[in-house]
Amino acid sequence: MPQLQAPPTLNEELDRLEDDLRRLKIEFDVFFAGGSKRPPIETRNRIETVIRRLGDDRSLRYEQRYRFSGLSHRYNTFRDLWRRLMQQREEGRWQTGYFKSSEPTTPEAPPAPPKVASETPVKAAAADPLSVTLSDPSKEREKVRQLFDMILDSKKKAGEDTSKVSFTQFTRLIASRTEQVKQAGHCNEVTYNVTVENGSVKFTAKGKRG
Repeated sequence: MPQLQAPPTLNEELDRLEDDLRRLKIEFDVFFAGGSKRPPIETRNRIETVIRRLGDDRSLRYEQRYRFSGLSHRYNTFRDLWRRLMQQREEGRWQTGYFKSSEPTTPEAPPAPPKVASETPVKAAAADPLSVTLSDPSKEREKVRQLFDMILDSKKKAGEDTSKVSFTQFTRLIASRTEQVKQAGHCNEVTYNVTVENGSVKFTAKGKRG
């Protein structure tokens, strides 16, 4: 007669919850970086179910309750951030907010000069995406700079503000996103594409197996 597996202890459930939170953050980062077409809704729903169940569990000891509260707070913080980013995507503000302040452009902001909208390079960029493939950004600084310059130039041609675009922050972002996309896609390289569509710069990342 097969032996029944013992249910996980509360400490094991908390360990699993922490691992799932870490995994969910990576999956959302990959989604927002363009490495996945669908947000990780199933993982998020599973975590919320566990949080609701543990929140009602009166058998949690003080140290377990303290740890659970920290994990719940971390999830709520991520959830609010993801909700804002999803709203930015739906409103077409995601690409600009990804490389500068997350504050949206105000309605009073002046429109781009007419000559920028009529320039042919913007249309050419939409038809001919620019791309750079990275495997280890820390050792490929010239290629990271090339990608940064592509985005900066595309933003200028599209009439977008580039005053808050920082190469230092961009370098950290690319290092983090490259590693996350590689892990999620089980690949060795990541190809970044830069396009301009309808006057808006779009930046996506896709895993590439060597």
